[in-house]
Amino acid sequence: DVLVYLPELEGKPVRMPLAPPQAAGPSVRIFGIAWAAKKPMLAASIRVGKGGALAIFDAESKRLQPVTMQKGVEFGKPVLSPDGSVLVVPGKSFVKGDPGGLLKIDLQSQNGGLLAKGEFENVQFSAKGDHILATRVDSARDKRDIVSIDISSGDVKQFTTDGGSFNAIYSPTSEQ
Repeated sequence: DVLVYLPELEGKPVRMPLAPPQAAGPSVRIFGIAWAAKKPMLAASIRVGKGGALAIFDAESKRLQPVTMQKGVEFGKPVLSPDGSVLVVPGKSFVKGDPGGLLKIDLQSQNGGLLAKGEFENVQFSAKGDHILATRVDSARDKRDIVSIDISSGDVKQFTTDGGSFNAIYSPTSEQ
């Protein structure tokens, strides 16, 4: 399987192999695509067999580049900071008992790590790119609450506690 993209509107399609060619190769599924608000850049999370991959398409350089590929992990829908410098994506481990969490990757230095433990959905950056708004999921109790996460420290602030919240959004005019 391959990911095909157009570097230019009238250009020739470019193919990026996602898995080695095999007669019965691993299944490939794109879980999510996101864009940076202030930079022409897209991010994609891809499942390849029993592993997850992240890739970035930078429209300025017209390049698709892999960011990471990990076995035993499934990545959710990625989000990019408004300036395209940071990628955050929910990740679930196939290892029983591992709570997963939000992975943060600095795209300039390629340094990455766990921003917050747990299961998260509906992740989005603030307009300034300094906070994340997300739904934290407690699957065992089927509860969801809204949280804010400081992108530098990983500090989590919980906004709701009733377990019945599903999504929150920043106002398009919000500066916070």
